[in-house]
Amino acid sequence: MNMKSIIASILLFVLIISSCFSQERKAMTLEDLMLFQSMGNSSLSENGKWLAYEVKTERNNGLGVLISTDGTKEYKIERGERPLFSINSRWAVFTVVPTFAETEKRKAGEGPYNQLVLIDLSNGHRHMFTDVRQAAFSEDSRFLFIHHHFTNDTTLSKAATDKLKKAGTPFRIVSLDNLSEKKLEFVDNWTADSLSRNLVFVVNDTLKANNGLYNLQLNIRGFPIQVGDTTAGKKFTAFSWHQESSILAFMRAEDEEKPSIESAALYSWNVGRDLPKLLATQDDAPGGLYLPFDNTLTWSYDGNRLFFGFRKSVYSTVEPEKNNYESVIDSIRSYAGVDIWHVNDPRIKTNEKATWNQVRRQNMLTVLYTVDNKTQLLAGDDVPMVMPSRGSLFTAGFNAEAYAMKATWDGSYRDFYGINVNSGKKTLVAKELGDMASVSPAAHYAIYYANGNWHSQNLISGSIRYLTHNLGVPFYDEDHDTPGEPSSYRMMNWLDDGKSVILYDKYDIWLANLEFGTMTNITKGDGRKNQIIFRLKKLSPKPYNIKDEVLLEGFNEKTRERALYKTNFRKPDVKKVLDEGKNLKWVHVSGDQKTYIYSRESYDEFPDLWSADARFRNRIRLTNLSSQLDAFYWGKSELVEYNNTDGVPLAGVLIKPENYDPAKKYPVLVYYYEKFSQRLHDFNQTVINHRPSFGFYASNGYCIFLPDIHFEVGYPGMSAVKSLVPGVHKLIDMGVADKNAIGLHGHSWSGYQTAFVVTQTDIFKAAIAGAPVSNMTSAYSGIRWGTGLARQFQYERGQSRIGPSMFENLDLYIENSPVFFADKIKTPLLLMHGDKDEAVPWEQSIEMYLAMRRLGKDVIFLQYRDEPHHPQKYPNKIDYTIRMKEYFDYHLKGMEPAKWIKEGIPYLGK
Repeated sequence: MNMKSIIASILLFVLIISSCFSQERKAMTLEDLMLFQSMGNSSLSENGKWLAYEVKTERNNGLGVLISTDGTKEYKIERGERPLFSINSRWAVFTVVPTFAETEKRKAGEGPYNQLVLIDLSNGHRHMFTDVRQAAFSEDSRFLFIHHHFTNDTTLSKAATDKLKKAGTPFRIVSLDNLSEKKLEFVDNWTADSLSRNLVFVVNDTLKANNGLYNLQLNIRGFPIQVGDTTAGKKFTAFSWHQESSILAFMRAEDEEKPSIESAALYSWNVGRDLPKLLATQDDAPGGLYLPFDNTLTWSYDGNRLFFGFRKSVYSTVEPEKNNYESVIDSIRSYAGVDIWHVNDPRIKTNEKATWNQVRRQNMLTVLYTVDNKTQLLAGDDVPMVMPSRGSLFTAGFNAEAYAMKATWDGSYRDFYGINVNSGKKTLVAKELGDMASVSPAAHYAIYYANGNWHSQNLISGSIRYLTHNLGVPFYDEDHDTPGEPSSYRMMNWLDDGKSVILYDKYDIWLANLEFGTMTNITKGDGRKNQIIFRLKKLSPKPYNIKDEVLLEGFNEKTRERALYKTNFRKPDVKKVLDEGKNLKWVHVSGDQKTYIYSRESYDEFPDLWSADARFRNRIRLTNLSSQLDAFYWGKSELVEYNNTDGVPLAGVLIKPENYDPAKKYPVLVYYYEKFSQRLHDFNQTVINHRPSFGFYASNGYCIFLPDIHFEVGYPGMSAVKSLVPGVHKLIDMGVADKNAIGLHGHSWSGYQTAFVVTQTDIFKAAIAGAPVSNMTSAYSGIRWGTGLARQFQYERGQSRIGPSMFENLDLYIENSPVFFADKIKTPLLLMHGDKDEAVPWEQSIEMYLAMRRLGKDVIFLQYRDEPHHPQKYPNKIDYTIRMKEYFDYHLKGMEPAKWIKEGIPYLGK
């Protein structure tokens, strides 16, 4: 064969392969979207040799995967979820859920129940357990504990079955040395100590005589069982082990038949040695308080203090004695349903109701000193919220009550106290704080953010240090654009010495030494110099040590890339570990810090997981969910820069369809909120919800534009217009956009902006506004039903960005309300709202719809019944996804309109 023939053959082969490849790729359908795979929970074994993760889809069975981090071994577990490794890295378990079809049909609390698969990582052998309610490994990796569900026995009578349903259920102890088992019956609840010596369990038998608190001794052959408390008619809960011993604190209810939670006492038990010891009863409760059964118990690290709570008697569930009414009228009136809204109420009634369960369960923190069994009430009306202190003589307390009414229009504030846990003495550190505050978990220092800077106070001497005032860089949010005060950068991590704490400015990371008041920039100013936002990535619950090497992620503001870095506290420096021009994130690190797991993503690359050694020389891709993109026309993303109409530089992400043709002009879907250009290298969530799925639209021939909005306080609506219109013109000038086929979509805050924008410009061919505010004058004094809070604060101080109250400047509220300018609208508008919206009253969409309807404008309103701010019911999410696509396909692509668009759908009784 001559050279020409060889070349011709090669070209023919390439054409055939290309043809096959192009035939395999397609536009994404709704069914593809429903079955698109995502990654769920993942876990790394302590020795770093195994990674476990979940693969999930919206409408199909999931998959659990175990893979060795060198990529040589892999095990798949159908429907496996919630992976867990034993600490010695020898074993793994997955919860195996029922099939998708079974899960969708079953009712809460009914079967079929979960299974559990135990996998021996040394050989891959599997062991299955059925009807699993809960499972855990012992801390020493010798045992697997499995608590089973009640399973129905069809041979029993209904009365016997009902009795069994109220009893405890089987509990299994699997010895991982030889897979032998010990089984316990009628276990109600259980707990094991961190030393793996004791398994304490509560028996709730159909035979009441066997009920009680027991201990199974795990470190003794034969597993002897010790009786703790079998006093008739008792209940046990709130188990809390002292971490370094086998001492257990718990609550005991004195009468299991009473529905109230006031018949309780506090006990401790040196398990395996003594019998439970009574620590506190109702008689120890100070006046006006009681000891609740549903308590929270916390030990100090040294075991000398046990924190628990008393509760206000006003919140008792004990039924009051029947009133003897003086008249029939009084008796009838006692059944009246009325809430009295008084002008002096600290909180409005809706907020009182929304927070009622939280308020009535709030405990007044109390400390019990185990040496002499004395108690000290730390919280009170003056400082109702107090934190337990595990390692320090001091703890933090807060009081927000004085600012409860102010929160209606001005956000949340609180007074900050340092409290001596021995004496109960309270020291006021700062008043009216709206930001972060903390007391050292291991020393006598308090730290708080106020007036744009960080401060610390020595709680013994009372001396105050100003930490960030003279460093030449701001520690408040430099991009703040709402009427309220700019916040700190929030994140704050204590080191284990209790004297050092990590703080952030916009770009760099600082180590504050509270003993000497020194501030060390551990990223050496490289962040600010290079416009890289450095942030710590903490992958372990343990506090940092001054000797630790720490992991950082760095977001480059210019390129919108995220890279991996390391540094340390003692020798400030920034070492770049990996930068691939994409979005990289730390995910896991092994216990010996020799194996790292990270994710890599971009618009067209799923965030798969990769493993690397300590020097990042050997990197292995462990997951490959990105391969599913090969079936679709997915497209690419790029950054577009432009100025708003005031000359402020802005940027947006432009997603172009696959095989983008510069000679063509495309329909464009604009989706936005506030700032979106940082999402340049994000893989966008490919699911069905209230947002357009970008990959779905791009694969169907749309360009998607995600622009930034620059806000000016007092003019949020016009800010959106000034930002969006130049961005659209930029796309038109670039030759990307068909100027007659540009759509706008926003939800919630951007739903409001969308409704406003179309009153000011007709550059958009069609628009969709989900859950929008249309009338700021009526929304201003509305209620956020989810929290029960008034909406006033978000206009005066928050996201709605008006500033003054409606009574100080009514004109601004009118000027920013689209409903008052509905007569200017030329753009077809589709409104969507759930009629149980807990954030934006759905009447806001009704107002906009009725105004446009009265004016004869092109408007359609989708009301989803019994849905909150974001539709939750899957049929509704699918319906909305279909309708938004049909709406844009009609208006932007000229496709045949669906009947509901042209004619609507009459109500037919359902």
